[in-house]
Amino acid sequence: MIKISTSIIILLLINSYFFICLGQIKIPSKFKKIEFPTIGSEEWFLLNWSNLEYSVKKRSNKLDVSINIIQDEIEYKLSDGKLISTYNPGPEKFIFQPKDPLLKKIEIKLGNIVFIYSIKSEIL
Repeated sequence: MIKISTSIIILLLINSYFFICLGQIKIPSKFKKIEFPTIGSEEWFLLNWSNLEYSVKKRSNKLDVSINIIQDEIEYKLSDGKLISTYNPGPEKFIFQPKDPLLKKIEIKLGNIVFIYSIKSEIL
């Protein structure tokens, strides 16, 4: 009975190691943690209106950081179509284009939408 209990404990410890240690995201060594500026402060406006934009993706349990390039058109695919934001000189539009070619595009809003992304299954 003691041998079985010991074996189970050892298996649980090994299993816990793999889930805890190997499941963590590796943060690049050049990153440093800083406090977010107070909303409305000068630092916040400088950060919010900065031309430096970065894209962060999780790949193979590591953070992949790259400089974000502004595109003339941004697409976000959905199961029944896609959201499209045109970001170029001229009338900027935010539209929904259904997958079904017989259905018309739906103009959601005039104006520029610079980013379309999802967090916890919600589109922002």
